[in-house]
Amino acid sequence: MKARASSVYATEEERTLARLEGGALLAEIRHRQSDYLNAIKGEPPHDRLTDIAATFERLVDQLEQVSRIP
Repeated sequence: MKARASSVYATEEERTLARLEGGALLAEIRHRQSDYLNAIKGEPPHDRLTDIAATFERLVDQLEQVSRIP
């Protein structure tokens, strides 16, 4: 998706579509991240839970980059 959004070989329509798809996926990931955080609320700290939270953050960061590519 990132390659398509920033490709000089893609048409403007393809780049725009890739950014929109990235934005839609970002919204879905944020929603699932919120569900996850609510589900673990009150749980004692655990490495696995921390790893999953970090994975959500990395995914959100990457998708934000895709949706902002000019």
